[in-house]
Amino acid sequence: WLAAIDADIKITADSIEWCGAEFQNVHIPVNVKLGVIVIDDARAELADGRVSATVKHDPNGITTLALRGESMELGRMPTLNEYLSNLPVDVTIDLRGAGITPHTLAASATGTIYVRSTAGGTINKFLELSDESSATEFLLKLNPFRSEARVTSVECLAIDILVVNGIVDDEHFFEMTTDVVNVKAAAQIDFAHESVYAAFMPEARQGVTLSSLATGDVVVIEGDLSAPEIEVMKGHLLEKGVSLGGAIAKLGPSKLLSLIVDGQADASLCTDGAPHDDL
Repeated sequence: WLAAIDADIKITADSIEWCGAEFQNVHIPVNVKLGVIVIDDARAELADGRVSATVKHDPNGITTLALRGESMELGRMPTLNEYLSNLPVDVTIDLRGAGITPHTLAASATGTIYVRSTAGGTINKFLELSDESSATEFLLKLNPFRSEARVTSVECLAIDILVVNGIVDDEHFFEMTTDVVNVKAAAQIDFAHESVYAAFMPEARQGVTLSSLATGDVVVIEGDLSAPEIEVMKGHLLEKGVSLGGAIAKLGPSKLLSLIVDGQADASLCTDGAPHDDL
């Protein structure tokens, strides 16, 4: 039916609330012609930063997405503002997929997702919160001073994800540096089956003793993407090759042990300014 429409549409708004976030000074130009939908250079302000997007969908079901974000403060995002303060990031997303539903598009997606912080921020103390969401639980387990009345300063946040046919399989896709701990992560994510198996390895910085995580402990996220389970797997058992759950089986002990043993030798995402260029 789109082939019968030939139209130029321009949407503007002072503000639009979507998924709990408020986009301001919104400008969305839409062109429909011969069954092809193009959103070219949509722009808005979000979380004290700016976002822009270009989307194209053709009659064969091929969709391409290019999204750019500049200086968006994670501490102002609705899902994170209770956990973080400040921490502005730049975001680059380039994806291509085929399908007519969000699920089929995600299951076929190929491209890159690239995030870098541009200034520091803080992880706040969470014990007073009644929220029992996965995000709260995860941040609690990565905050080494969660039992003390203080916050943890974040110096760097870096995410570099390569997606191939709806699959993420990476030994080093995430890195966070704080004033007390460095965190690196490996993951397998399957968008077709909507499953995630990820291991986050915190390592104390020189001169710091962690009060909540022992050396070699791994924070594991596994299960359904919408509601994963989170647990701490003890490093001394991992070193002995003990299987402790689905994440170990899915990621493989060698991948986790490589992350633990060779983590310091890996190139740092926080000092590497270039995203994946494998495609």
